[in-house]
Amino acid sequence: GGRPEEERVRLPDPAGQARTWAGAGFRALHVVDLDAALGTGSNRDAVTAIVQAVDVPVQVGGGVRDRSAV
Repeated sequence: GGRPEEERVRLPDPAGQARTWAGAGFRALHVVDLDAALGTGSNRDAVTAIVQAVDVPVQVGGGVRDRSAV
């Protein structure tokens, strides 16, 4: 695993970037909410926006510890 303190990229518009990738021909996206994975917060709204913004499958991880998190 990586180290959160070495984060290299922060996207100002995650849903817009997802649309760009889908438009470029990406057939699926893999999104990990590192804040949720580390128990330091949640980016649920951003993840939801990504899923709603594209017509490709989106695999989501980070902080999903039980069915209620889905």
